[in-house]
Formats: sequence, C-alpha cells, structure tokens
Amino acid sequence: MQDIQTVSEAFIAFMETQGLGTFGENLYLSQVPADAPDSCWWTTAYGGIPIQKNGSGEIVKQYFINVHFRSKSAKEVERSLYGLEEILNCTNCVQLEGYEVIEIGASQFPQDQDLDNVERRVGFLQANIKIYKKEC
Repeated sequence: MQDIQTVSEAFIAFMETQGLGTFGENLYLSQVPADAPDSCWWTTAYGGIPIQKNGSGEIVKQYFINVHFRSKSAKEVERSLYGLEEILNCTNCVQLEGYEVIEIGASQFPQDQDLDNVERRVGFLQANIKIYKKEC
C-alpha cells in the first residue's frame, strides 16, 4: 500500500500553516500525551461518507473533524477556537494538501464546564469537510 496522507493529517498540516501549533509539540492526532503542555490542540476524525456519486466515477465524501483545545484560561480556549472557526467558515480559505475541498464549515461548541484534574478548560469545534475525488 502506498504512503497516503489522511484527511486528519492534511488538516493538522493546515493548522500548522495557520500558526496554530506544531505537530508533536502542542498539536496532536487523536490523543494527547501525558507530558503535553497545558495549552494544546488535538483532533479526532470520522467520516469518509459518500454523499454523491456520479456515473463517471467522481465521488463527494464527507468527513468530520473534531478539533479540541485546552488551556488553564477559559478566555484563551474561547478565543483560540473562535479564531479557527472564523478561518474554517471563510469561503475558499481552506485547501487541504492532497485533497480537493469543495465545502468546509465549522461549529463551535460550549466549553466543558468541569475542570480536569489539573484545572484546564476544554473546548472543541467540529469541522464538516466535503471532498471531491475524481475516481475511486
């Protein structure tokens, strides 16, 4: 099998280009290591749901990426997620390397009101991404 970049990996690379973090330092895929800084990002993804198929082989697939951010500062959590939500809801602002994004949007959710065991707040947003593929 060829070495492919997943939608999640492409999304993290996009976050890096926006100056939001560095993969492995304060930006993680699926889980946060125990020694991660108090302020950090991580993503979880699901999808790849075919929502449109054309007779000539093209397909549109839908992915959902949950982007989490934590910090000891509730204000930092809100502002960081708001900034990312603004980028993701900008028309034609987001392209993921290796994919043809035809639509993307994001919804921010309320912060977790329960502090974790080291008094960090956690918030998240969900990115809804539709990707066009020429052939499957």
